[in-house]
Amino acid sequence: DLDEQKHAANLRTLIADYLKGICAYEQATTIDASTYEEIITANIRSEQEAIAQYQAIYDKVKELKVELGVNYMTLEHDIRHIMIEEAQHITELERIQ
Repeated sequence: DLDEQKHAANLRTLIADYLKGICAYEQATTIDASTYEEIITANIRSEQEAIAQYQAIYDKVKELKVELGVNYMTLEHDIRHIMIEEAQHITELERIQ
């Protein structure tokens, strides 16, 4: 999904530029879904898992607020907006479920 690719690229940039880190991630497992309902349910679950992961990152950024200085504002803003977009995806999927 294009939004997910955008989120991943944005997160890689935030980690590299603001946290001076290197991204390490693993391939998500493939979900076997063949009916419309199974596909929508799997997508909702995937979005919920993404929000949980971004929430953990967001919480860590908040813990590091003082150490991050002015970079905190950019990190907090961008990660919060990624979570908002993921939540909007859930709403859209639930609407068509």
